[in-house]
Amino acid sequence: MEGEGVEEIFQRRPSLGWAACACVFTVMSLLTLAILWPLRNLVITGANDFLSFYAGARLAGTSDLYNPAQAQRVQFESADTSSQTLPFIRLPYFAAFLWPLGKLPYLAAYACWQILNGIAFLLFLRLWPLQPVWAARFLACSCLGIGWSFANAQDHTFLLLWIAASLYLLRQETHSDGQLSLVRTPYGELWMPSRDIAAAAGMFVDRQEGTYQPAWSLGPVMKLTKGAASE
Repeated sequence: MEGEGVEEIFQRRPSLGWAACACVFTVMSLLTLAILWPLRNLVITGANDFLSFYAGARLAGTSDLYNPAQAQRVQFESADTSSQTLPFIRLPYFAAFLWPLGKLPYLAAYACWQILNGIAFLLFLRLWPLQPVWAARFLACSCLGIGWSFANAQDHTFLLLWIAASLYLLRQETHSDGQLSLVRTPYGELWMPSRDIAAAAGMFVDRQEGTYQPAWSLGPVMKLTKGAASE
């Protein structure tokens, strides 16, 4: 259609947009591979950040979860290598999430972890709700940091998925009832949808007091007033 932009074309023909994303991602992956080629053995054998995650998986539910010496012992016994700089440092719930991987041999667990990373990244691309959608997808696929995250077996794709899922739920709730809560914070005012969706986005909710507390913050509780989305 005359005058139609790239975003509009991909909105009308999503398969074309996904093909373009795949091409961009392939090119950037090859570039990342070229940069990391001298370190290829570390990527192939999993002698990277996955050592930390695997130690957490094996030590989940024990008092040694944050014991660096025990983490090194697990790493050396499982992967024939270890690192003093890679103890498990995530929260305990993440170790519980990783627990099934700890039941697998190291290389099998490493392969499953990379597959999960790939699934998380695809779900992030699929769920990202903010416009322009395709521009955001292209930026994500062209980011060298994503390639580095895969090469180093990090967990950034899960963080991206969490953000996209939270925004998606927020948007769905906003569209469903048209109501937002005005969140007053020491840093300004934010409009957010219902308390249930805010909880899904990582907020502690006090239903009696009508307040939100950020799950990642020790700062002041945020006071709420009700308002319309149209404002």
